Amino acid sequence: MVLRIENPFEQMFETSKMFNFGLGRLAEPLSFSGGGVSDDEGGNITDNPPVTEELYEYNDAATFTIQRIEGNDWQAQTFTVGTVGDDENFNISKATIYCRRATAEGSGILTFAIKAVDGNGKPTGADLSTGTIDTMDISKDVYAWITVEMSSVQLNASTQYALVLRTSGSGGGVYAYVSIGNVYTGGGHTLSTDGGSSWGDISNSYDLLFKIHGNAA
Repeated sequence: MVLRIENPFEQMFETSKMFNFGLGRLAEPLSFSGGGVSDDEGGNITDNPPVTEELYEYNDAATFTIQRIEGNDWQAQTFTVGTVGDDENFNISKATIYCRRATAEGSGILTFAIKAVDGNGKPTGADLSTGTIDTMDISKDVYAWITVEMSSVQLNASTQYALVLRTSGSGGGVYAYVSIGNVYTGGGHTLSTDGGSSWGDISNSYDLLFKIHGNAA
């Protein structure tokens, strides 16, 4: 039986009592790539060596609760370039969250999108960059880092953006980890219950577990 959260932030506090294991930071071996770029270890010499990919903004603290992404229930995390990574213009290449599939049956699409933010720090406007993964490629039993390749767009230094998560199709969505406490200081967590038409206030008490990767512009 799936618990539907009516008052998400109040419920998150109660849920955290069940899931706070004091794990510190989540280890990289848990990562799973839904189509990421792999290193070329073939030893071939080329005229143009591969561009070095960098981890720019992220939150991997594991004092957490969970939130469901499904249908009209969207989640978002705002982030500011230069908070934990280099404060420079860069071209986004991948985005990552820590999650698992919510149900065993039904295929759906989990979409990662980068959006601008409005004067209140909420997601706004058209998608600047997107990436997708079939929810059937996400484990139902084990939480893991899920990474998707994003369409390339330049994100600017010292600028705030939103990573927006949404699902479509017949699948039951995904559960995503959200940290408790103001762990990531460059933004906060918010949710929409009407498919992104409106967003709740940005919470500085919660942060989605996320990673933004890219290459210097």
